[in-house]
Amino acid sequence: MSPQASPNNFTEFWQDFLRQSSSFWSQAATAPQPPDPSHAWQQFVTMWTACWTKAFTLSPDTIQTAQKLWMDQLETISQGFAKVMGTDTFAAMQGQFFEQQLSWQDHLTKTIQPQTDAALRALNLPSRNQMDRLFERIVNIEERLDDVETDTRLIRRALRHGNDAAPVADPPPARARNRKAPEGEGAES
Repeated sequence: MSPQASPNNFTEFWQDFLRQSSSFWSQAATAPQPPDPSHAWQQFVTMWTACWTKAFTLSPDTIQTAQKLWMDQLETISQGFAKVMGTDTFAAMQGQFFEQQLSWQDHLTKTIQPQTDAALRALNLPSRNQMDRLFERIVNIEERLDDVETDTRLIRRALRHGNDAAPVADPPPARARNRKAPEGEGAES
């Protein structure tokens, strides 16, 4: 095994690696044209390989030194990301990416929808559109039932008071009272 290095040598080595990493990401973020992704990753992997080859020959005295170096690296990376992500160029690129993603999803949905509908018909299952229409119908029926219930309450109140002008409707009864009572029990009128 190679001779162990002092923490100062490891610190210098780590700081050099952080400088290289920062310059790599800065160059990648500010390149006028998008670089070839395979070339960029090859560069990054080469840099990491060189770093860890050196790291395995070095040994810090304490865990605290390694932890401090790690925290410094995280801080440098977060500053780099904040610097890059805070630009209008990044925002425009992100917007374009999301537009392309949504366009691709829309195209995929339109392409797959006929096959999905055919498979659902073959299995005698409802499609999404059929379920949506059914849900709309159920909501409309519930609204009509609420109107009928309100009207019924008004009519019953008018009959009880013996006048033609019905007062304002009572609030709807609690759900527990909406159940039908067995014949002869709790019948009003």
